[in-house]
Amino acid sequence: MIFIVIFSLLLWPLQNFAITKAVAALVHFETQANGSTVRNKKGIDIYHYEIPLEYVQTDFASTLKNEIKDQLIFEINGLKYVRWVINPEDTKWHHEVVKYFKSKYNLDLTPKSHFIGYQTSSRSYIVTTKDGKVQFSIKSSTDHTGGIWKDKKQEATDVKDARIVSDYLEYLQSILKLKNVVILSEPAAIMLPDIDQGIIVRDLGELADINNTKLYIPGFAVLNEYYGKQLANKNKTLDAEEFWKKHYLEAVGRAQGEFAARTGMELDSPHSQNFLVETDANFKPTGRIVIRDLADLKFYNPTVQMLHPKFEEFKKTYSSGDQFFYRFSGAFSPFHGTPVPTWIDFKTVMSQWPLVYENSYRKSFKAYSGLEDDRFRMEKFMFSGNHLQSNIIIFDSSKNYWENLKLNKSPQGIFNCSFIFKL
Repeated sequence: MIFIVIFSLLLWPLQNFAITKAVAALVHFETQANGSTVRNKKGIDIYHYEIPLEYVQTDFASTLKNEIKDQLIFEINGLKYVRWVINPEDTKWHHEVVKYFKSKYNLDLTPKSHFIGYQTSSRSYIVTTKDGKVQFSIKSSTDHTGGIWKDKKQEATDVKDARIVSDYLEYLQSILKLKNVVILSEPAAIMLPDIDQGIIVRDLGELADINNTKLYIPGFAVLNEYYGKQLANKNKTLDAEEFWKKHYLEAVGRAQGEFAARTGMELDSPHSQNFLVETDANFKPTGRIVIRDLADLKFYNPTVQMLHPKFEEFKKTYSSGDQFFYRFSGAFSPFHGTPVPTWIDFKTVMSQWPLVYENSYRKSFKAYSGLEDDRFRMEKFMFSGNHLQSNIIIFDSSKNYWENLKLNKSPQGIFNCSFIFKL
């Protein structure tokens, strides 16, 4: 059966507006293996409002690809317009946009069709031009989603947070190269602060490249009753539990340990929707984990303070000041919104998974921070419901972190982060 599924994935892009195989595979798993409900994987017309650019706020990164920018902003008779993309499932929030522009500018907005959209497991849509040449992800407000949330307004503040975090990560990655982590950047935002609505654009990275050979599989899909087992079998193992304990649980531990130690950040809601497993074209895991949703992060204050070139501005601008902490949580919720499949023995999950995850996280955190065991402590690591939880306390008091980082970079330009934490 798995070969039939894979074969259909390879043919599917040719039948759906020429999206890449990798994007087709992602849509397939997002809609068919999400644990909440089966979603529609077919492309549909997705509509937008054409709004004069001067009437909205935009925040575009310098790294935003021109081909994406040109789909967001265009000209009519010398006047620049922006495409405010409407979530196809929304019956509420886009009417507020129309009401706002009607009352303030007497602007009559008529929905226009330009894109093809593909559902995901949540409110995000993968958007492509009708010729399939430009593909990206976009998130806007909707009162109907594919997940457990029934009404998800996309606040302008949330969009702004995602953008400043994305820029920070772009800056860090220009200096260091993450080994176990792939970041899906969010390089563009369109905002209406007066009604606190916004749109965030996520770059699909390599997935949008027709020559790409990698695939990204959502964490919930590898724990799916059917797909998790079939993907393990494709990798020539009948023990799906052991396979995904190694290639998902341990891999997320390594990724989160490195991400925390080297950037000072971790996900605020570290569940299986926010992680993707990178594989090759034959569904063999590469060991790297993709992190998405950059508005869902929290910060270890000492590290970010020394790494960020404009920390005070960053902290002041970020909407939630209570997301800056002096400890890491090291948390992971593998089964949040995902039923435990029958091929996993939940008793072994309760007894073994916390230790497996903790060891993987600890080893990675130690390797990338340079800390010895007595310089940090993971407290009360446990499995509660579906949530692996710990408190990671860093013993540090140095005040010259940034200077030490500059002096102690490796020849490859990678930070030796032990100097962030050492006494």
